[in-house]
Amino acid sequence: MTQPHHDRAQAALDSLRTARAALARRPAQAMTWARNVPPPASDGLRSPRYGTRTGSGGHGDPTAGILIDGVTRAQLTAVRAARYADQVTDTLNWLARQLGAAGAGDPLDRIEAALPTLTEASCAELVQWLAELECRIRVHLGDLLDEYGTAEQIAARLTTPERTITAERIRDWARRARAAGDRLYGLLPPVRVPGARTGDAWYRVSDARHVLEVTARPGERRRGRKPQVSARVDDRAA
Repeated sequence: MTQPHHDRAQAALDSLRTARAALARRPAQAMTWARNVPPPASDGLRSPRYGTRTGSGGHGDPTAGILIDGVTRAQLTAVRAARYADQVTDTLNWLARQLGAAGAGDPLDRIEAALPTLTEASCAELVQWLAELECRIRVHLGDLLDEYGTAEQIAARLTTPERTITAERIRDWARRARAAGDRLYGLLPPVRVPGARTGDAWYRVSDARHVLEVTARPGERRRGRKPQVSARVDDRAA
């Protein structure tokens, strides 16, 4: 029988598998888009240097770039997505080896096979790695905000007229999720988003919703009422 930490690791693995499949589809999507975009008319294109042209221009004329710009961007998108997919696979192969699941085949399948043998601490560490990879894939695909958010963004999404959730409460949940022995251990792994503001930790929206339910008062959950969580009440006493 699997334990809760095994189930959390399985959920993180399934979510990464979905994101990885979307990443694998991106090169074909980009090239399909490029093939179906009608090329712009060349007559009357204005070259910054050579004036109005009726063709694609001569050597050094930037007008030609306008005609192929869409296809070029699609090709770059396809190449970058394929390269990033290889990087993700390399990382997963490394993780599989660390878990003693070396061998042939898809690394996610090997990691999944090793899950029942992992301790709670190992599962928490694995979830952190899987969440980090998924978050970065979603950054690459441009749909990060559908699944993840900063503490401020998560708090805004969880706040309702019946309850107020603050960013500090989200951060407190994240601190407790890193403390072995706490009931929130491993439930809200933070990830770092590449870019200018790398200091911001991001969290999965579904993970935060689960923690909100876990920290709700037991009586409220039994009666099926919406959790009444106040930012001024320490949920550790719940």
